[in-house]
Amino acid sequence: MIKGIDISNYQAGLNFSTANSMGFDVCIIKATESTNYKNPLLYSQVNAALSSNMKIGFYHFFRNNGTAEAQYFVSKIKPYLSNMKVKPTIDIETAYSYGQILDFISYVESALGVECMVYCNYSYAKQLSLNSEIAKRTLWLAYYGTNDGNYYAAPSNHGFAKFAGQQYSSANYIGSVNVDTNLFNENVYLNGNVVTNPSIDRSSTENTYTVVYGDTLSEIAAKYGIGTSTLASLNGITNPNLIYVGQVLKIPSSSNNTTSVTGGNFKSYTVVAGDTLSEIAVKYGVSISDLADLNGISNINLIYVGQVLRIPSISSTTTQQTQKIYYTVVSGDTLSAIASKFGTTTAAIASLNKISNINLIYVGQVLRIK
Repeated sequence: MIKGIDISNYQAGLNFSTANSMGFDVCIIKATESTNYKNPLLYSQVNAALSSNMKIGFYHFFRNNGTAEAQYFVSKIKPYLSNMKVKPTIDIETAYSYGQILDFISYVESALGVECMVYCNYSYAKQLSLNSEIAKRTLWLAYYGTNDGNYYAAPSNHGFAKFAGQQYSSANYIGSVNVDTNLFNENVYLNGNVVTNPSIDRSSTENTYTVVYGDTLSEIAAKYGIGTSTLASLNGITNPNLIYVGQVLKIPSSSNNTTSVTGGNFKSYTVVAGDTLSEIAVKYGVSISDLADLNGISNINLIYVGQVLRIPSISSTTTQQTQKIYYTVVSGDTLSAIASKFGTTTAAIASLNKISNINLIYVGQVLRIK
């Protein structure tokens, strides 16, 4: 077995020479989290581990933003790829969707040319292995037993095709520094040559997508920033609820002015308690139907806490005069009062929203104002 540690900024002050003398040959370092956090000790930890003859790898703490997080991860580990000996890893410990995980894995594997490993606990492993594509990857399993510093064998029915090893304790120390300790096998190491000069823009040139288990047409459409009906029409699909694994879909390329969700034309918003889709749409000045279509939401009244929504950003070339403005009706509102509030006319709002009876609006109704 191969002894290893995994570390983050919490392991400041770790003596890597001592770690290596204790038999730890592998060091997996947290590089990034979400799309905006980089381990501030990344550079120093990489150099210290290499100086102590340890084989290094990197992991990313996943926040369910798929390709955007993968791009960020790859960009931050890029300077160290020639020294990377351990498979890059997606660390899954919070809310996720199969589609976003596969987006992350696919991008990393395409950009680096090597397999992306999956880290999670036993419960997550059982759930994730229900997706046949994710289950093809190598699993790095967190399983502690009583977490007293000793090794307790993990269950073998985790569902993954390959097993790299086990994080067996978070209770051990190297000197005065608490570290996670692991026992690995050879599957932890790279199974190919890493691309040392990856391009983070590869996905923008793709013009086809192959359907995998768990996909829906609306999710695929949202991934590429296009409407479900547009994607269905392009591929001659009469029933948008009927696609099959292995089906190759045509995706409008960037040369046709299709906006990719990996570009700068989208931001993300995480749903919090009390949110409604209509309120979020109003907040960002988009229509509720556009927001629902972009995120593959079939029931606009059904969103959940922690859900990450793609939000179209207003183009820098769009003037204030051409931006759409929306308003959600509250108790006591009248169309004339709303018109007065926004400096427009009752007739104009009625026309924009196809309202035949100006005295009939309802609480929660989302109105386009301009």
